[in-house]
Amino acid sequence: MAGVSTSLLTACSVPSNERESRAEEALAQKYGREFEITRVYTQKFGDSFYEVQAYPVDEPQIRFTAAIGMEDNGISDTYVERRVCAAIAGHAAKNLDGLPGYYYLFARGIGPQPVTDNAEIAIKDYASLDLENKFRIEAFVVPESKDANAYYNSLAKIFDGLEYINGNVRLYVVDEEQMESVQAFFDENDDLGMEFMRLTEKFRSFKIPYQKGKMDMSKDAFLAAIKEVL
Repeated sequence: MAGVSTSLLTACSVPSNERESRAEEALAQKYGREFEITRVYTQKFGDSFYEVQAYPVDEPQIRFTAAIGMEDNGISDTYVERRVCAAIAGHAAKNLDGLPGYYYLFARGIGPQPVTDNAEIAIKDYASLDLENKFRIEAFVVPESKDANAYYNSLAKIFDGLEYINGNVRLYVVDEEQMESVQAFFDENDDLGMEFMRLTEKFRSFKIPYQKGKMDMSKDAFLAAIKEVL
């Protein structure tokens, strides 16, 4: 599980009927806020921990995964990573005025994420913890025109103000029904695993690389790529 950080509680092995409450207690102790557990995953045979999906009650849009130790209640989670990535997606969305269509953005870290328990950390400070770190925005758009230049002009500035961000944007061109399925998926999931791959495998898409917040792709290459999917 990427992007983990650890703290400890003193407790015995957790009975199955207490796992939800123990997870809430562990997260509250670690971050000083109240969390809601939405799912307790089935423990695999031989595992020394169990996993839950959770969100903070004052930020229901921030879903994340936590692993709770069965013996010592050690806790690893992706809360800080998901909070930072949500902030990146929110910032990027503000830069997309003029995009000819409506869209949904989901940001995520690529590879192992920095270890920090500071849930209030700023995007820049989080990125500076690992200068090799990269981020991806999964960008889904229902197009309202085939004006490739308008898409370029918007997406070229998606990371304006985040000049320390490296990574890419995967642009998916979808219809309204597909967009509904995407939004329903992210309403319940934070893990972009096999289920996400099955959902998006037939979507038209292409990847746009960025270095230090700037599109690392020529305009001609971008226009050629987007014309293939519009």
